Amino acid sequence: MYLKKDPRERAVCQRRAVEVLKASKQPEPDRPLNHGTEIDLQIPALLLADYLPDVHSRLVMYQRIASAADNDELRELHR
Repeated sequence: MYLKKDPRERAVCQRRAVEVLKASKQPEPDRPLNHGTEIDLQIPALLLADYLPDVHSRLVMYQRIASAADNDELRELHR
């Protein structure tokens, strides 16, 4: 097994490992990550501190955006 270079992939692998251990299953380190489609905009896509000054709130919003299943859920976040 090798260490993932991308911190996001590493975090996904770590979460998956914890879930597997909690479920008392055998880990499968070579199984592909099932994290869905990823779009590279080639531009920064950040929530500015002027918009959400609290760091924790920005992190929560990033998580909510990432977990939105469709455009309707994204629109709900905008309200």
